[in-house]
Parts: sequence; structure tokens; C-alpha cells
Amino acid sequence: MPGLHDRSVPWRRFLHPYYTVNTLVVLVYPVLRVLLFMSKGRGLTSPASVRNASAQLWGYEMQTLLVLVLSLVVRLYRATTMDAFIADAFLFCKAGVSWLIWLMDKRLMVWYLLTNFAIFLVWTQPMYFGADDIEFFTPVTFFNYVEEQKNKGAGGVAWLVEVYATWAQPCVTFEPLFCELSLQYTTAGFKFGKVDVGRFPKMATKLNVSLVGYKRQLPTLILFQDGREIARLPHVYEDGTTARQRLTRSFLEKAFELQKWKDRTSRTHGPKATSTAAAAAKEPKKTR
Repeated sequence: MPGLHDRSVPWRRFLHPYYTVNTLVVLVYPVLRVLLFMSKGRGLTSPASVRNASAQLWGYEMQTLLVLVLSLVVRLYRATTMDAFIADAFLFCKAGVSWLIWLMDKRLMVWYLLTNFAIFLVWTQPMYFGADDIEFFTPVTFFNYVEEQKNKGAGGVAWLVEVYATWAQPCVTFEPLFCELSLQYTTAGFKFGKVDVGRFPKMATKLNVSLVGYKRQLPTLILFQDGREIARLPHVYEDGTTARQRLTRSFLEKAFELQKWKDRTSRTHGPKATSTAAAAAKEPKKTR
């Protein structure tokens, strides 16, 4: 039976405890609401005051629901992947639930926030594990298959390399899109690669990528031709600030001219490619 990380069934990642537990934490609100008002009804509070409080809370719930729906519609439009949208949806929904619980019982809200903090520490959003055509570089293989292209002259393999870290949320949510692009645009002369700067932090310094969270440079995509960098996203200004750019499919396809690279390298590295070009296109062994 396929497991949660079966590449042939990528949707199975949504069965990971991160998704199931966070869904339950959001859906627990109606249960808490009913139990709380039942307890108040059995206490000293008069039934009339309980009904009035419930009606007032209903009004707040409708307002919260409206704001939540509008916010999620905007996030759905702006999200680069479904993973990114679901992560935002969990955050917005839990914020709305926290607000409503605060209106009911402030002490209960504290316990709700502590529960969410514990979940945050125990379960992080899992990386996408579907099909891809990506090479995972170590410092040695990066030198052998990317930088060494400088010594092979023109006509070598071009690489679109993602600099990422598994602990960075934007990298986790960006993963499905990068995998899809690799399957669509990889040729013998144009390949996709990844460097995990969480495992190899010196590579971040070498590639001029900051690991400081507020600079938002993860993930960074760098295009190499003949072993030299010719383009990167997001753009970093001279003062060190990072341009706020949404790495959507259409934006990346246009910015890196992926279709042109595919057409160009398909012609120059086709079945009749020279032995030199074929050797340059030799795939490095994947290492995770």
C-alpha cells in the first residue's frame, strides 16, 4: 500500500498529522461553544442571559466568518501553490477561532493558544514528495556539475538552481511548483537543481544568499549558464533589501524564459548531440 511519501500519490501528504491535527483544532470550535453554553446553563447564570449571550456571539461569528471568507479568497488568488494556501488558511482560521473563544471565555482562549503552540512545535508542514526531475547537490557535486561548466566552454548544461532550507516555510510551500516546472522544462541541456543550505550553510555564503529570516531570501532561484550566474530571483538591492516578488508559475516562466531554454537546448542537445555535450549533460547522483 502506498505510504504518505509515495511519489506516485503526492496528495497523500495531506494525510500528514500537520494537516489532520490543524483541521481538528479549527473544527473543535463548535464543540467548545456548545459545551461552554451548556455549562453556563447549568450554573447560576439565568437562561435568558445565556440566550442573549449566545445571540450576541452569533453576530460576532457571522462577522468573523465574512472577514475570514474574504481573506481566504484573496489568499487563494495570491497563493503560489495549494500547500501555501492551506498553510495560510490554517493560520487565518485559528486566528478567527481564537478571537471567538476570547469572547466566550478568556481562560479557555489561553489554553487554545497553548495547544496551538504545542502543535507548532511538534508538527511542521511536510515537504512535497511528488515526482520531479531535480538534482540535489552537495558542495562537491555542485562544483562538479555546475561550476565546472566554466572549463567546458559554451554549449554546456544550463542549470536553474533553487537555494532552500527545509526549516523555511516559503521553501516548503514552493516545492510543488518547482517540481512541476522541472518535469515540464528539463532537457538534456537545461536542468533543475537544489542546494539545501540548512545542511550546507557555507553554500549560502558562497551563493550570496542570506539565511536571516526577515530578509526573505529563501527560496532563491539562480540561473547558471556555462558555470556563471546570469539571473536570480528574488532580486537583492545594493542596500541588502530583498524585492518582494511572488514566485508564481507565470512569473517564473517569463522571468527565466523557460520555454525558450527548453526549445533552444532541445535543438542543441538532441539525439544527435556530440559526445562532449552528452558528457556535460551526465546526471549527478541524487543525494538528500
